[in-house]
Amino acid sequence: MALRSRSEHRPPHAVPNAMIPALNVIELSIARLLAGVVVVEKVFNFPVLARS
Repeated sequence: MALRSRSEHRPPHAVPNAMIPALNVIELSIARLLAGVVVVEKVFNFPVLARS
């Protein structure tokens, strides 16, 4: 059985608090990705999201 140091221990109450900033970064990344897709569609006339 491997020994664990105290620094590896993550209290269960800290995990939800740590997830809030991580989810915020993920949401902003997705929004930026979608904005970039719209720009590429308009500049290069390459329909990806605007397919009908």
